[in-house]
Amino acid sequence: MADQGRPPSTSGGAPKRGYIVFDGGFSTIDCVVHYASNSGANLKFENVEDVPLRFLLHVDDASPSSQCVVIWRMGSLLGVDFEKDDSRRA
Repeated sequence: MADQGRPPSTSGGAPKRGYIVFDGGFSTIDCVVHYASNSGANLKFENVEDVPLRFLLHVDDASPSSQCVVIWRMGSLLGVDFEKDDSRRA
């Protein structure tokens, strides 16, 4: 079964444009997805200081959105893990 709610892998491919949504849907920040897997992604921002610990990631290639939590910050890059959606359990 396909892993829904995760951006496709961008390893070895071109970076993809995206944006994050937070603050109850009232705030967004553009980003570039440099790498994504089934478990997380590396994102680049112009200003990482404004990025919250948790947010919703949208990738401009029509992939499903992913709820993310920041696991590391380095310069303009962030590493995020995709949070599991327990509501899909049967």
